[in-house]
This record gives sequence, C-alpha cells and structure tokens, in this order.
Amino acid sequence: MKRIFIVRHATAQDRGEGLPDFERSLVKKGEKEARVISRHLAQRYAAPDLMISSFANRAIETAHLFAKAFGYPPQKILLRDTFYGTASLEALAGEIVRL
Repeated sequence: MKRIFIVRHATAQDRGEGLPDFERSLVKKGEKEARVISRHLAQRYAAPDLMISSFANRAIETAHLFAKAFGYPPQKILLRDTFYGTASLEALAGEIVRL
C-alpha cells in the first residue's frame, strides 16, 4: 500500500509585502515549522519514493527542508504547475495517479 503525505508550505512572507504571490519565500518562523514537522515525520516514516512541489518559492523551500530531513536528494523533487494555486482535487489526484 502506498502512503501519501500532502504538505502545505510553511509560513511565508505576507502578501502585502509587494511581491508577486509566486515569489513569496518562507519567513524564519516558517523555516522552523518545516524543520520541526519534517523531522517528526522522518523519525516515524521511511524516506519517500517521490516528492512533488509547485514552482512557488515557499513551496520549493518547504520541500527542500523536508528532503533534507528525509535524506532525499533535492534535485529529485518534481516541480509541477498543477500543485500551485486553485487546482481542483481531481487535477491533483490525476497528477499523482500519472506518476
């Protein structure tokens, strides 16, 4: 049986800071949140066979912190447009099934 973890990015810069949404990065609090949660999961579960992220800065930064905790090569993280914004559940599920 496959196990899927869906992780939303950690706390990022506020939308009001003048950056396009796609370019917002994690704040220090978000970096800490991602490290804590990823370490917690890495202590309980084996490294994933696959990690997928959207192209948004904050999502990639979160994925890299999770990759580090699991010992997963960050260059193997797949980046997909489908995982950004308002993609439907059907679109996300379809993307996962195709992989």
